[in-house]
Amino acid sequence: MSDFVPKTEMERIFVQTLGWDALRLWRRLISNAERENWSHVAAMTLSLTFVYLHQSATPTFSAHRRSRLEEDALGTIEYMDTVLGKLSMEEQHSYFRLSHLALTLLAETDATFHNAPVSCILHFMHEVFVQESRPKSDQLEQALLLQRLYACESWRKQFLNEERPVCIKVTETKKFELPDLEMEKAERTRQARAESPPNVPMPCYEFIPELGIYVEVFEDKFVFETDARLKHHESWRLRIVKIHEDGEAHRSGWRVGDVILSVNSFPITSIDELRTSYSNLLPGEVVAVKIKRNDEIKSYRVSLKKTSSMRQHKRADSNRRHELITAGHSRQFESLNSKLDECTTRYGINSDQATHALVSLASFVGRTRIFGVNIYLYELVGILENHEIFVSAFDLRRVYYLSRDIQAEPGLLDLSRKLQTLVFERRIADFGRDMGMAIPLTRLVRIWSTTNRLKDGSDLCKSLQEWARKSLPPDDLIFRQIESAASFVNQLQMRSITAAEVNLPRQQVSDNETGGGGSMSLVPVKESAGEPVVEPDDEWKETDEFISMMALVALDHKYNQREQQSDQVLQELLAYYAECEGEDARRVGEMLWALMETDLRESKSFREGLIELSMRRAINRHRRIRLYAHVKRLVYLQQAKNKVDATLRFIWEDCRSIAPSFATLVYEQFLHFAVKDRRQYVTPTSSKDELEAAELEFLNIFSQNLPLSQARLQFGNELGEQLSECFISAKRPAEAIDILRTLLAQPRQTRENVTLLLTRLAHAHVADGNVFEATAVLYLAFNIPDADDYFDPESEPEVLESA
Repeated sequence: MSDFVPKTEMERIFVQTLGWDALRLWRRLISNAERENWSHVAAMTLSLTFVYLHQSATPTFSAHRRSRLEEDALGTIEYMDTVLGKLSMEEQHSYFRLSHLALTLLAETDATFHNAPVSCILHFMHEVFVQESRPKSDQLEQALLLQRLYACESWRKQFLNEERPVCIKVTETKKFELPDLEMEKAERTRQARAESPPNVPMPCYEFIPELGIYVEVFEDKFVFETDARLKHHESWRLRIVKIHEDGEAHRSGWRVGDVILSVNSFPITSIDELRTSYSNLLPGEVVAVKIKRNDEIKSYRVSLKKTSSMRQHKRADSNRRHELITAGHSRQFESLNSKLDECTTRYGINSDQATHALVSLASFVGRTRIFGVNIYLYELVGILENHEIFVSAFDLRRVYYLSRDIQAEPGLLDLSRKLQTLVFERRIADFGRDMGMAIPLTRLVRIWSTTNRLKDGSDLCKSLQEWARKSLPPDDLIFRQIESAASFVNQLQMRSITAAEVNLPRQQVSDNETGGGGSMSLVPVKESAGEPVVEPDDEWKETDEFISMMALVALDHKYNQREQQSDQVLQELLAYYAECEGEDARRVGEMLWALMETDLRESKSFREGLIELSMRRAINRHRRIRLYAHVKRLVYLQQAKNKVDATLRFIWEDCRSIAPSFATLVYEQFLHFAVKDRRQYVTPTSSKDELEAAELEFLNIFSQNLPLSQARLQFGNELGEQLSECFISAKRPAEAIDILRTLLAQPRQTRENVTLLLTRLAHAHVADGNVFEATAVLYLAFNIPDADDYFDPESEPEVLESA
């Protein structure tokens, strides 16, 4: 029984909140971690983090107990990193989404679950996970079942007896209401919360030296009752209780009992908001203040006091905050350093645990700069050069981020470049476990080209080919990536490409070689002292790499007529888009809309799912304009196969409830779009003579070295797009590649046209079997610009503003 005694503060809380069965399950999973499914360990470790987040807000904790809990939580989070390093990329994305959604729910439901037990919180999370996440992978489903397991004791017993849990129908619950768990403890908690008095702030008097007044916080019921739009907490106001005779408020005619409503049109409901309203103003500036006196609103203009003490308070607070942060960093550094010593002593200096601990310590030091990072960088270089030491893909990404962070430091550029090269070579060595290796291999090809190391690149590609031929079938996607990469490097060697020939801007394809062997540049190149210097890609993002990899897999399945597998990958992309927020959501949406230029638009579920998600995320005028342009382009492409009516019917019938005015606008604008007709120059059923005549006309447009008008260039784009589709359908992708490269070489192409043409070029490369260049071109196409580069209100109809 001594084995089940809680050993840490977190385990003690874990037992109190979740029960002894959960602790036994946790110990059993940890002891059998090598044999059990790592996804269960990840879910349990994530739950421990939830326990810490919930209990850390408890006001009854002493400072000593809180510090012990913080240390346990730090160790748990570090262990979570180790667990994630053992999961596949698909499982990692599932748990990243799970943890992000859980932390969001904890932040939003803090007031609802103030006194609720952790079991109630976990049960509520499970309800929302099933409704919002719509899990489609087995790993995420296991995590959700395990979350359900913690909340219900019957589920725990079924799992411990190795019985399969039965499926339970999840009832729909409101987001901020505690669901009916049918537990006596939860019912008592709700009753106690209902009977408890509201959280009314205590009377507080504080001196405002800039205005020379003392103020207190009180509830202004008059404002709350007269303005129904206000929330309850917005009815709190500041009332003047004392005025200094030499203050600015006294000179302006303020009186005791006046209520401050706003400062510079900024509503004031607390003392902190009053300080914030003028914290960025200089002494002597004039502010506009609204005051309520005897239910009458008055406006005053007051000059801030010349000798402001607010700046001194801010400097003191900043220094105090810096001291606290520095002290916290020191404690965290000592914890990470002790963990590194423990792993080195217990498992060995070259063990996986010691390597992970070193990467964690180096990342922390590089991020905080509290100590010199050089010694850790040299240790990492030694580890990466020793191929007998295993480094997980998770740790390799962290080393790459670290090298990007320290490249601007004086004297660390060479070391940063060395680390990046070693990371790329390590990832290439693990080609068999990651389908996205074509992207780091492309960067590595650029480095070989600019440093005259193509011989090393050719040797590495040959070794990869030997490994692939022994381990993979010929139709495997990774095998074909390696074969096409080796062919590409051989072409570079034969043509003796120099650094000047690969110095191309992003999103352009070289037109120097007309024989179908154009080259790409993912890494810009600069000249310094006569030697080529490879500059890191400042716009590199892991999101772009993930979307490029998944899009290539979907295109490969689609071209080889594996419809079911292609739809599964596309649904995973839609799920990823649904979970992105902010700028990432906009960029991912633009990437997915670019895929409509390929045959993937024939997937009805992908097409309609993307329309619905985009309409839900069209939250401002700019996104509505972009959605309008995307739908217009989709209708234009669908006319060739007479599928316009189905698309518009879906927008009108299924998406009208999401944005009624916008759906009506799109339906009315595009209902008779065919009247403006898209001229069809050639079709896949055109004869060989018709195709040759259209190709000759296309070549005549661009044969002269004269700048083309925008109308002529648009005509060339339309004709080239139709020709490329016909040549791909006719199993002649090499001619389609030449046509698209000719269009990309035109200097007056817009950024949006370049994105669409590059996506079509990637599709042509997949049809040609060159999946290496297809991945790299997709990565170039998905370099989505900022929102301001797309925003051109004059090019869109004025009626869109009303939508």
